[in-house]
Amino acid sequence: MHQARPVKGGLDILAATCFPDATPAELVDGHSIHMAIEFSNLFRIGLGVQAPQPSASA
Repeated sequence: MHQARPVKGGLDILAATCFPDATPAELVDGHSIHMAIEFSNLFRIGLGVQAPQPSASA
């Protein structure tokens, strides 16, 4: 879950993820990467920065 609210001078963000003890580590690790990308994109949008585009040679 994550919540964000505007505050004077920026944002107040609360983010948490809860998994049962038996959750495979790959799922937990994958979700960590997903959240990092999601929040990185949120800040890019807020700053008006374009995400890097893959090159045609890739």
